[in-house]
Amino acid sequence: MEKLKINESQQIKEHIIKLIDLLYNEVISAGGDGDALWYTRFFDLNEIKTIVKEYNDTNNIKWQINEDRPGTFTWGKGEEAAIFTDDINEFNSSPDWIQMKIIY
Repeated sequence: MEKLKINESQQIKEHIIKLIDLLYNEVISAGGDGDALWYTRFFDLNEIKTIVKEYNDTNNIKWQINEDRPGTFTWGKGEEAAIFTDDINEFNSSPDWIQMKIIY
């Protein structure tokens, strides 16, 4: 399936930013050990990463972006992190203790 282009529509980009904000707030609300996971079926992972970087800088969050595995990046600090992947196997094999999981 061809991925939708985020930057072709300001409305889509704003929607993606709201999802990133939701994941960020879920992770920080967990009190020091929060986790979230987004499996992206419809959007290019590199475009999402670019928007995460913008969100990080704009909001002065100072979380790290790490690319440990192909098709996956982690955005977080210490024990708190959001994981973004375009690999359904990564999503399906994720631990049950991850508080929020999104397929979108």
